[in-house]
Amino acid sequence: MPAGLVRPPLAEAPPLDLPGLAAPGQAPPAPERTTVGLGLGDEVTPRTCGWIFAAWSVVLVFSYGAEAAARLASAAPPTDVGPEFLWAPFLDSALWTLVTLAILQLTRWFPLARGTVLRSGAALMLAGLTLIPVRTAAMALVAGALGGLRSDLDFTYLLITSINQELFVYWMTVLAIHVVRHSRAIREREVARARVETQLAEARLQALKVQIQPHFLFNTLNAVATLVREDPAAAERTVEHLSEMLRSTLAHHQAQEVALREELETLHSYLEIEKVRLGDRLAVEMEVDPAVRAAL
Repeated sequence: MPAGLVRPPLAEAPPLDLPGLAAPGQAPPAPERTTVGLGLGDEVTPRTCGWIFAAWSVVLVFSYGAEAAARLASAAPPTDVGPEFLWAPFLDSALWTLVTLAILQLTRWFPLARGTVLRSGAALMLAGLTLIPVRTAAMALVAGALGGLRSDLDFTYLLITSINQELFVYWMTVLAIHVVRHSRAIREREVARARVETQLAEARLQALKVQIQPHFLFNTLNAVATLVREDPAAAERTVEHLSEMLRSTLAHHQAQEVALREELETLHSYLEIEKVRLGDRLAVEMEVDPAVRAAL
């Protein structure tokens, strides 16, 4: 709103990280930290200020232009269009940029979130009733110094009018910031979720590689080839244990947790295969409380 003009123009508001399993004897890689920021307003930079000023300049140039056109087309006073219409939009944009930066900070302190709407809304309303008069007074002071303030202007009327009109703009700015932050947070969560899903798939693949070591599989197949000639029954049992172990591993490779009972069954198949290879050199005893077999 151009302070110094009797009719103020209206303005519109502008991880989760799953590293792959390390190979035996190697330290696991350090996890990559994933953060999800709120986007707009989390870090004010000169570039951010420039974009805010540019957005307000576009809005206010059109607003002041419409006001000038209305004055020229109106038969009722005031019909004058002075030089203040050239510099006032950019001065007003600078002041609204400062107000917007204040709103960015205020909405971080008092976000309109579930459970805090009343408290935050009251705080933001109080801030708006403070920022708008301060902005209006600054506009009137600078406009008066530059010769754009009418001598017959009632400042009290100007102040009341600005509050009535610009409080709406203030709240539109508050809501716009919340909408932008919320949409950016959603997009960043989707990106983080996609990254986690990719890392989880890689971790599952790595887990399969660790669980089914190639040398173990090759040694088992070599043992079966030998047993086929020497002890066909033992070869058949070994193939059955290998099949059961592979079936159990593939059936649960997508689960992050399995029952202890199922893990023991997989371990039993593995140990039976190792007994065939190692013979009497391997002896295993298990004592597991039945009450914990269903534990994950």
